[in-house]
Amino acid sequence: MELLNELCDLLTKDPISSLRYTGTRGIPELRRAISEDVTKYSGLEYDPEREIIVTDGGTEAIYLALMTLLNPSDEVIILDPTYLGYAEAIKLAGGKPVTLSVKVEDGYQPSQENLERLITPRTKAFLLLSPDNPTGRLISREFAKNLVECAVENDFWILSDDIYKHILYDGEHVYVSRFSGAVKEQ
Repeated sequence: MELLNELCDLLTKDPISSLRYTGTRGIPELRRAISEDVTKYSGLEYDPEREIIVTDGGTEAIYLALMTLLNPSDEVIILDPTYLGYAEAIKLAGGKPVTLSVKVEDGYQPSQENLERLITPRTKAFLLLSPDNPTGRLISREFAKNLVECAVENDFWILSDDIYKHILYDGEHVYVSRFSGAVKEQ
């Protein structure tokens, strides 16, 4: 109700400004709020002026990243099961989805050994959603650290979709990017 009241108030006071387009990177106040949220919950700092872009949703952000990174036939590793839109976004960007199967009896946790078997010279990225939709899987800290090390050793990107980081029923969300500094220092 509070949001509806605020919207009504904005539309009444300044209807033209309330309905106009924003800058393509998003309004500065929102980018700052996103930066503050990331810092508060992860300890990581991103410059809202240079390192944050607001999109219409997570899928659009992933698609834009894939369009930037992929050349025809590049491979992107995704977990199976995971969000159905990822495979289609990879294909639309000219890439090939490569699935890393996970099992319910393993808590949907991926195996490092199985990941390493999937990596080829065409591997360009690993796309990770945690917490995952539809499984609810939270990636383990150990796998996240090993994934970063593997990405550095094999020169591929990690696209980490943290959209559901605040929807947790049990456990703790692991920010994969926290491990990037530790790997670079070694």
